[in-house]
Amino acid sequence: MDGQRPGPVVGPNGEGGPEPNRPNTGARGAAVRVLKRNMKRSGSKNCLNQKCCLGSREKEWLREDPSRGCVYVYGTDHTSSICDLHVVLCTVDTTASEILLSEGTDSLYVQLNGDLVRRLEPEERPLHIIYKYLSDLGFRDTARIQEEAAYSDLSCMIRFYNEKPSSLEQLDRILLSGVYNVRKGKTQLHKWAERMVVLCGTCLIVSSVKDCQTGKMHILPLVGGKIEEVKRRPHCLAFCSSEAQAPTYHVSFDSAAEYQRWLRQATKVVSQRLSTVDLSCQSLKEIPEHLFYCQDITNLNLRHNFLQLDNAAGVTSLSSLQTLNLDGNCLTSLPEELGCLQQLSCLGLSFNNLNSIPPVFERLGSVDKLCMAGNRMESLSLQTLYNMPHLKSVDLRMNDLTQVIGTLEGIDNVTQFDVRDNQLTALDLRCLGNLEQLHCERNQLKELILCGFSLRAIYAASNRTSLPPQPLLLLCAVICTLTLHPCLFFIFVELTLVNVYLTPSQLVSLDLSR
Repeated sequence: MDGQRPGPVVGPNGEGGPEPNRPNTGARGAAVRVLKRNMKRSGSKNCLNQKCCLGSREKEWLREDPSRGCVYVYGTDHTSSICDLHVVLCTVDTTASEILLSEGTDSLYVQLNGDLVRRLEPEERPLHIIYKYLSDLGFRDTARIQEEAAYSDLSCMIRFYNEKPSSLEQLDRILLSGVYNVRKGKTQLHKWAERMVVLCGTCLIVSSVKDCQTGKMHILPLVGGKIEEVKRRPHCLAFCSSEAQAPTYHVSFDSAAEYQRWLRQATKVVSQRLSTVDLSCQSLKEIPEHLFYCQDITNLNLRHNFLQLDNAAGVTSLSSLQTLNLDGNCLTSLPEELGCLQQLSCLGLSFNNLNSIPPVFERLGSVDKLCMAGNRMESLSLQTLYNMPHLKSVDLRMNDLTQVIGTLEGIDNVTQFDVRDNQLTALDLRCLGNLEQLHCERNQLKELILCGFSLRAIYAASNRTSLPPQPLLLLCAVICTLTLHPCLFFIFVELTLVNVYLTPSQLVSLDLSR
């Protein structure tokens, strides 16, 4: 710090720093101190052993307790050589709200591995996040973890911001907007007027400047249309739609740079169908509004974001949507509005926070596969599948399933059933009359009951159903010799029961290994 070092960090109890085990209270916020601003990164120097951002008194304070440490909080302009960097002394119990109080900002964001950015909840603890991150990397010694956490280059893997960083280049690819002089139609009878113009998705939107948010918007679909240069007026483009009787809009830009920018982007829209949109790994909390004007989107990838879909307004406008990937979000339910997407044939819901199959699946008649691996389901009622006759494949891997409740109703549509890596002790699927393939590995199964009419493959390794070598050979022999005699057979090994109704004459793969 070289002459600019602040005084010692004093906790509410008057000692040299906050107590790590003290309950989270607003009073402890006084212990959070910002050491330095607009500081150059310290490169590869160690913050505890080399001269850098911390003075000797701060270093000594850190050494007194391994639960103490420093958090680097960056400004959003992280590309400049001198970053807007704040170094905050705190403990593993210091919450984001306390750091915000010391920083004088409203929000604190975290970015992992240069990828996703999310907003921290007020009760989350930034230093605890860093320590856990290092622990997950393999560090075990607490002093070493504290040392590595103070190393500024750790920010390339985990970084905190006082505002959400945004990429202007990325926004430009998605959206162009501005206030320009616009004339509707090609004849001189129409006058030029100042209008708000937006190139949004595959459409040109023209609206009043004063009432651009609430007034009427004129939406011109551009896919299949054309963009023409208006030679009678400098820096002017004519936007034409392929739809019959659609108006033509002349837009006069203020400079040649803006003219070229709009011409480049609009030409791409006109010449290419925007049928596939990939917005994965964008730290999105809601579906961008501009997508609702892209009426020809058939494939939308929203994987690995922070979507909750509490407000699904506008989703119904994506009427051409066939594939929707929502894997790796924060979904706890699905809005009923999704049921209007009758062309939707593939819906990915893996690795969310769903605890049951969303009822809207009953209305999605074109979706034939339930993709819900890595959610939080604890129980499944097969009656739910009876109400969804369009489903052929069920993927519920890596949930928290402890029971699958049977039904007396016959379910003939499901041919593939996957419940690997759950906590099932019994599995009765005799109601699945056309089941062809079952995956139930790595459960705790003592009992397995199946219908063998269409059964082709059973994968039940690493369960309590594992059979010793001789009974396993016996089971294979029974399956082979009874192919012409439909019957019911049982295999008992200690308390283990494998029960197959009707001889599985089509069975070609069987794995009951330990």
